[in-house]
Amino acid sequence: VLVLVLWTNNAPRADKSDVREVSALVEPRLQPGDLVLSTHPEQTPALRYYLGDEYRYANLLGPMRDPQLFDWRDAVDRLKATQPKATLDPIVESVPVGERLVVVAPIFRDYRSWRAEWTKLVYRRATQWQRLIAREPRLRHVAHVQANEFALEKRFSKAVQADVYVRDR
Repeated sequence: VLVLVLWTNNAPRADKSDVREVSALVEPRLQPGDLVLSTHPEQTPALRYYLGDEYRYANLLGPMRDPQLFDWRDAVDRLKATQPKATLDPIVESVPVGERLVVVAPIFRDYRSWRAEWTKLVYRRATQWQRLIAREPRLRHVAHVQANEFALEKRFSKAVQADVYVRDR
């Protein structure tokens, strides 16, 4: 008689992402109708969950009709087909003068976590978008928000940060 016992501690990590913490920190800076842009597309539903439906949402693929879900069908091909500048321009144009664009982006700590085809593409595109947005003359940077992992006594494996911009012209 052979008895085989397998045991695994495969519970999800409670500190995988800090989207909840960053959402709580950035929300007081927002007003209804502001645009929340995620450069990590599949994070948008989590942002919508924590921030609510008072805001508009977009990701690297463009504005989202339903930010409560991310459509994974052909996601790599669709993201490869997008041109960052061409996608960003109408997003910025959709933000009225005086209103905010919040850019939520992953914190890239270890390139080894970003080697799969999708994550490598997100890494490249998110970096491109952050550079484009930082140089965008219609936007003025007003705040940077990041969770304090030391105070929270956590080390998030998929940490994010948020930058708040105001549309000037």
